[in-house]
Amino acid sequence: MRAEDDSIRGAAHDLAAADVVALQDPSKLMGGAPFEASVAHWLRLRLLLANNGAITLSELLKPTGVGTHLPAALLTLQLLAPSTITCHTIVHPLARVPAGSLKPNVVYTFGSTNPGFDSLVVLETSTGSPARIALAFESRCSQVGGFRSDTVSQVMRKDAAWRKQLKHMQRAYGTPVDAVALFYVAVRDAHPTALERKQLEQKNVVVLDRRAAAAWFTPTLADHAFFTLDQSRPDHELSQ
Repeated sequence: MRAEDDSIRGAAHDLAAADVVALQDPSKLMGGAPFEASVAHWLRLRLLLANNGAITLSELLKPTGVGTHLPAALLTLQLLAPSTITCHTIVHPLARVPAGSLKPNVVYTFGSTNPGFDSLVVLETSTGSPARIALAFESRCSQVGGFRSDTVSQVMRKDAAWRKQLKHMQRAYGTPVDAVALFYVAVRDAHPTALERKQLEQKNVVVLDRRAAAAWFTPTLADHAFFTLDQSRPDHELSQ
């Protein structure tokens, strides 16, 4: 078996393990930390499955129908997806990470210890300009039977907290990170208007609400991400 196959198998195993952790506490299911882990391992698996070792944000977001107002240069940037990519948990905020200790091609998860985002990966590009891009993910998920909605103000506060940490990120990686984007992944309702969504995306902030998240994870993985939803909720409500 090729090393690439081993990496894909390992990523799929770790994604499934997030489900096992969630199911050990039926009161929480995929809420909180298990959902954050699921998003991180899904991202790792998606990058490993990239065609020809590269992927664009446009390709990554295509199933969701969102992200279309991101800067064109960012959407079409060829992101290198290496044959090996790992996940690593950090138990303290980014501000306390030693200088130069973070590496590209590792999905770092911070959980509740870090303001602004839960997981972070820096990928190199095929163009050299920009040479590196940081993708941060804020994972939001309701508890069983919960139907909380996130306001645009909440998204903007997360973006502000994320941007305040950029200097810490540059120091932690020890090399320049030339472009950044924040993905607000909310398996709950989030209702930016068309204008608000456009304005957020022009700032490199993408909101994936309940519907977009379902499309992003694909039907099979969406089932896992939606553990927190009321199982009696009609399917047509998720597709409207």
